[in-house]
Amino acid sequence: MTLSALEYLSSKAGRELLDNYKDVNLKDLPSLVLKLSKNNVPFASETATLLKLRINSYGKYKKAGEMYFTADGLEQASGESISRYIADRFKEVIKEGSVTDLTCGLGGNSIFLGKYFRVKAVDLDEVHLNCARLNSDLYGTSKNIEFIHGRAEDNIKKCQAFIIDPQRIRDGKTKTRSLLNSQPNIVEMLPAMLAITENICIKISPAFDYNEIKILPGDPEIEIISEDNVNKGAFLWFGKFKEAKRKATIIGGEVPISFDDKIVWKNLGNAESLSKYLYIPNKAIIKANLTEQVAAYFNLLKISDKNELMTSDIRESFPDKIFRSFEVLDYSIFSMKKTKELIKRNHLDRCNIVARHFGTNPEELRKTLRLKEGGQHTLIFTDLATGRYVILGNNL
Repeated sequence: MTLSALEYLSSKAGRELLDNYKDVNLKDLPSLVLKLSKNNVPFASETATLLKLRINSYGKYKKAGEMYFTADGLEQASGESISRYIADRFKEVIKEGSVTDLTCGLGGNSIFLGKYFRVKAVDLDEVHLNCARLNSDLYGTSKNIEFIHGRAEDNIKKCQAFIIDPQRIRDGKTKTRSLLNSQPNIVEMLPAMLAITENICIKISPAFDYNEIKILPGDPEIEIISEDNVNKGAFLWFGKFKEAKRKATIIGGEVPISFDDKIVWKNLGNAESLSKYLYIPNKAIIKANLTEQVAAYFNLLKISDKNELMTSDIRESFPDKIFRSFEVLDYSIFSMKKTKELIKRNHLDRCNIVARHFGTNPEELRKTLRLKEGGQHTLIFTDLATGRYVILGNNL
């Protein structure tokens, strides 16, 4: 997306064009480009790309069908549910004043922070900055946002709080998980930010290395946020924002659900054998290293020190999305022969496959076992205290 293309697509003519094709199917976009080009419609390719990104962002934003995106910007942006949650955390601590979003991107965080604060939205990419302006207009918060084209490093100025989501995309390389490779460089910038205010929120890759956090000043809270059991982001909270050392937050139910390392618990130990029901905790709980606390909180036993699976003889009822729950129907020490025997005696031709600390890719297992995907049952391949097992579970 270029500035010229964005200017056209946000004009009256461009909006009418986008609206005319708002119901287009993804498979029809290549032919749409040819049609628009043949009719000398400007920016035909960019029009199709934006329509594709709007389709891909359904579910991520309520107003996706009218928003402006770039592919890189959309990939990195937090979804609306998470951005609203982040803004609410800011509101709990910062009662009034200004917040600086040092890398606003497409505007996801600035839009919802603008509901409560005066926001300075900074970005070095003019296309992203203009997308952020258009998107905040759509949500009605642009009047509270000052858009600044510039470097994050040059805008570390007086405010009540900072938020920053540095780029994890490197030219010619895969996305980086490392704090040390972020652009702008968090490690270099953080001391200057802390000199202004300790109230800082930094978004990092959910695949971060805990050892890298130790090199940062300020000893932040580490919060892992998941949606649909996918870790969508990790957030470092400093100053008055910090509530714990580690937190897992699950988005997607009626309200966000959080667990942290302040849970009072004692180690219940491990189960001596697999019980009637099996529970796999949400990935945010696993990444936040809170499986022992959550097991004790719900009076469950872990099945092994080697993994995070939990078991119980009683079918438990939990708030939505905390666990994937299964009734154990059958299990066996793992070998391909024994697994095929288990499949045969349970008359399976399709099922879901989960592998936890098993060392084998689920798709490789599916291909070897010649099973179709889906259905009511799940094969769980995992490493227990007494060896590697395959467990057949009925999805609850």
